[in-house]
Amino acid sequence: MNIQRALYRGVIVDDTDIERDYSYIGQETQAKNLLAVCIFKYKSEFFVYVESNGGDIDINRIFSNIKVERWIKMYRIFHYVPDVSVEKWIRSRRPEQPIMQLVKLKDDMVASYIFYHYQYQEEDTGARNKHGYIGINENLLAFYLEEPTVLFDPQIKGKLDTHNTPPTSEEWGSLMQLHFVPLSDDVKNWLRIDEVKSFYAIEG
Repeated sequence: MNIQRALYRGVIVDDTDIERDYSYIGQETQAKNLLAVCIFKYKSEFFVYVESNGGDIDINRIFSNIKVERWIKMYRIFHYVPDVSVEKWIRSRRPEQPIMQLVKLKDDMVASYIFYHYQYQEEDTGARNKHGYIGINENLLAFYLEEPTVLFDPQIKGKLDTHNTPPTSEEWGSLMQLHFVPLSDDVKNWLRIDEVKSFYAIEG
């Protein structure tokens, strides 16, 4: 069975005791039912990246002890690596730094951004960033990453035989810049937000 991944945003309406209210997540990652739960905060919103061992992801159950206004699923529009088996996916060690980045898209560039990312996802093959994942809600993008980057070759052929994705990171970056509305005057595109707490299942 392949893993499942999901990304959510929501407003937590009261202060929480992390050690008490997140105890269920710790138990589920120890049991390897959940492979990762990574919680980040930006202003009044929380962004949560979740991996399961193939079972359905129930965000309300995961956060059953925390009062949340509502959870909104951010639909996956890009991954470097498709979902694979638990055996191929599970981490051998905890990442040094989980990362969540946000940016808004110009209203008239949402379709273009999704098009270029689907093309990139399905044209490129070989070893790629294992954990990179982008979700969208309205015109807001959330991008989950881990440092150090783990390269992984799923040995799964992409769905496209074309070669239209810009070949260099500079060309790709310039193209993507046309799509963005920065969230802060201090950044040109992606804004890294604060990690609250992260849980991982580790091999062994």
